[in-house]
Amino acid sequence: MRNDPRYAKILFNDSLRQYIIEKIASKSKDKYIRSLVEQCDLTEVEADYIFHFQLNGCLAINKRINETGYEDGEKINRMIASFIQGGLTHFQKY
Repeated sequence: MRNDPRYAKILFNDSLRQYIIEKIASKSKDKYIRSLVEQCDLTEVEADYIFHFQLNGCLAINKRINETGYEDGEKINRMIASFIQGGLTHFQKY
């Protein structure tokens, strides 16, 4: 998106949001949920909720970065990833 702003117009279009989320989910949801269930004390249903929370949140944060023109979006993405990983450690199997 940084290299071609046309993608941002499509990706962050509110009327296309649900379609985009479902397209992204169709590519990675099963693998992500399987991984969460294996690594964490979560059911598939719980992992599905976490997946959708994370997907929607990441899309929203990247939209905000794009709209504000924040220069160090990668730093924000790393911070969010650390935040998510920290939360998931609460459910990690021992």
